[in-house]
Amino acid sequence: MDNVKYLKLKNGLECIYEKMAGVNTVAIFFVVKIGSGNEAKGEEGISHFLEHLIFKGTDTLSAFDITNQIEKLGGSINAYTSIDETAYYAYIPKRNWKQGLNILSEILFNNSFSEDDFINEKRVILEELKSGKDNPYKILSEETFNLTYHYSPYKHPIIGFEETVSKFTPDDVKSYYKKFYNPQNISLIVVGDIKFNDFKSEIPRLEQFQKISLKSRKDKPKEEIQVNTNFICKVGNFNQNYINVAFRLPGGFFKDFVELEILSLLLGGFEDSLLKERLKDELKLVTEIYTYIISGVDFSTFIIHISAPLEISPNKILNTLFVELNNFQNSTISQDKILKAVINYKSDKIFSKESAAGRAKSILYYQIFSGSYENEDKFIKALDHIESSKLQHCSKKYFSIDKANIVLLSDRESEVKLDTKRDKSGVHKLNDDNRLLFTLNNGIRVVFKKIDRIPAVAFNLVALGGLKFETEVNNGISHLMAKTIMSNSENLSEKEIENKFDFYSGTINAFSGKNSVGVQSIVLSEFFPDAFNIFLNLVRYPSFNQSHFEKKRRDIIEDIKTIDDDIYQKTINFFYKKIFEGNYYAMPLNGTLKSIKKISKRDLFNLYSRVMKSENMVFGFTGDLKNRDIDFVCSRLETITREQFEYQPLILNSKNSYRYFEEKTNKNQLHLVGGFLAPTLRNRENIYFKVLNSIMGNQSGRLFQKVREELGICYSIFSFYFDAFEGGAFGMYIATSPENKKLAMDKLKSLSTELVNSGVSRDELEKSINYIKGSIDNFSQKYINVNSKISYNVLYGLGIDYDIEFLKLLDSIEIDKLNALISEYFNPDNFTYVVLEP
Repeated sequence: MDNVKYLKLKNGLECIYEKMAGVNTVAIFFVVKIGSGNEAKGEEGISHFLEHLIFKGTDTLSAFDITNQIEKLGGSINAYTSIDETAYYAYIPKRNWKQGLNILSEILFNNSFSEDDFINEKRVILEELKSGKDNPYKILSEETFNLTYHYSPYKHPIIGFEETVSKFTPDDVKSYYKKFYNPQNISLIVVGDIKFNDFKSEIPRLEQFQKISLKSRKDKPKEEIQVNTNFICKVGNFNQNYINVAFRLPGGFFKDFVELEILSLLLGGFEDSLLKERLKDELKLVTEIYTYIISGVDFSTFIIHISAPLEISPNKILNTLFVELNNFQNSTISQDKILKAVINYKSDKIFSKESAAGRAKSILYYQIFSGSYENEDKFIKALDHIESSKLQHCSKKYFSIDKANIVLLSDRESEVKLDTKRDKSGVHKLNDDNRLLFTLNNGIRVVFKKIDRIPAVAFNLVALGGLKFETEVNNGISHLMAKTIMSNSENLSEKEIENKFDFYSGTINAFSGKNSVGVQSIVLSEFFPDAFNIFLNLVRYPSFNQSHFEKKRRDIIEDIKTIDDDIYQKTINFFYKKIFEGNYYAMPLNGTLKSIKKISKRDLFNLYSRVMKSENMVFGFTGDLKNRDIDFVCSRLETITREQFEYQPLILNSKNSYRYFEEKTNKNQLHLVGGFLAPTLRNRENIYFKVLNSIMGNQSGRLFQKVREELGICYSIFSFYFDAFEGGAFGMYIATSPENKKLAMDKLKSLSTELVNSGVSRDELEKSINYIKGSIDNFSQKYINVNSKISYNVLYGLGIDYDIEFLKLLDSIEIDKLNALISEYFNPDNFTYVVLEP
């Protein structure tokens, strides 16, 4: 914590600064110590409502000015409301950080909003409330807190209720603002590669914001001690059973908190954790199970989340769960498992220092939750004293059946009868940008970038694959192959792989997309040689073990069913199905129930041998490594036999014509996408469409401003640009109430027509370019992101330095050419429209 400085200004504003060398983005957070957990009866949702209104402007800045100026600076701005705080933050290139700080502080302390802003935003939030009714995870979360807490404001959703939001008046919100949005109730956190003296130079301006006498708050309601199990079942159109088992915990930095964090990892934080291993892998009762803690100042909540097939009895699942918890509480936990959990907990703190944003969020967490950012060191030191007996004691203390709050979402009414009896027992030269690219004798291309900000290394092996090698008959085989390759190799079992990478404080996973397949990992650099050997062994000798193959196939079948509950993904898939009709990009990544069921283990071997050939492989690694590590990697990779790769490119139809498709759903909102075919990722015109996507889809963009801000008919609205290896598509998405269908369609068409007729302004172009640059800076702070980017650039034939070339291309964009492309593509009469409606 040597780089952290704490200041308390004259007006009561709390300032926390941390110097973080080597990053180009400065993270700025203003944290108001007020959230949904402070709201009185009838105020439910007012903190979240105010968060929305803060962005409506000041006496000198309009809503558009705020996002427009931030994006011109190359930054991004956003906010969130939580139980205990409301945070407003911006990520700004360090050359412009002071301007970003000025804008954030201006909207926070000198806010003003009109009655029109209030009315419009109320419509937006009511739409957001409707969207939550279509999301099983939001429903599950809201029901969980409502069941777990009886009196505390923690019981109600952060967004509030339709009946409370509908009744809010401008005076209600302004009064709430004046009461709590004053300097002595706010913390400022700034993290980045800036000098402390530069930070202190901003203090006089920050001290001009007036200190207001903070009105006393009423005592918060106390919760009674829970002595009986609480259970509720909500019936709906669900394709899986969703279950939360929640246990109420004390708030703040309470005595047993560190032990409970480690318990969360041991019970459901690893692939070989107790609950995953027993309920998912061995007994096959669930498709997913994991544990986590939601920390709060007054209360914290420990949650066990379960997803399971509808045909398996929830009663059986829950009784098995408590049997395993009981066994855990009465068995000694091995020191190796405890050490693994502790190492992973500590490594999370190391990886949080990759980015300014991650570091700022960590400081925020400790400052709000425990009362001081300095408690982070106490947390870490306490980890060295974790013992099995303490973990067992905490598990018995907090995780008994009579303290459980159980929520079940299902397609049918269910009763759960729990058995409570058993619970009572106690040589290579880098270029000037530290990059290196070369081809081995067997055809494998190797790309390396040296970064030494933290002692870690990210590495991957990628190959052309994915949907490009699939048909409707075997759709989803690449995704299944990626899932199965991690399950076993000829020399290592799945559990051995998971245990080793957990010990290395790292991760390893396989993936498949529309254009590629591969395996990626990140570990602390001291463990890289051992981790790389396992990684290479996994890639070279996949066994596609039959039992694991069948298990993963079952998991994917359940995932496919779950997509029907994800209306956003379902809408986007529907759009791709129609816009790319007749070629592989029209198919879903997961496949279909019909295709997945027909795929055999032999099919996986055939695909693997076709795709994973040396001439089709790019190995990338990024991080804190020396020349000897490069030599080591090359010597090991050269043991792979040279194999030629053959691939026949597909020529896609690039013509657009008016088409309209609709389907009925069992959801509450209407979901609409309108769009057209666009340039591919290897077409240099694609950079113009990335700019257009920013101009249309950002918060200050035309879609957001003209539809959400002016009409208030939606909460979710954005544009997207998908540029694949051999195809591209541009789309605009709106989720709204069914009665707004014609208005939404007409608005998309009129916006496109307006864009064609007027073109974009130089101001819009400049702002978009700065925003994209700022996003790249922010994205590039994480090693695994940098490694993926340079690996894919080489795989797709763009070159190792394409990210540098991309920035130059951004600066060379011609506004006349941009507007000419708009005229060519943005004709609403040539759009493909898809609609999913109730």
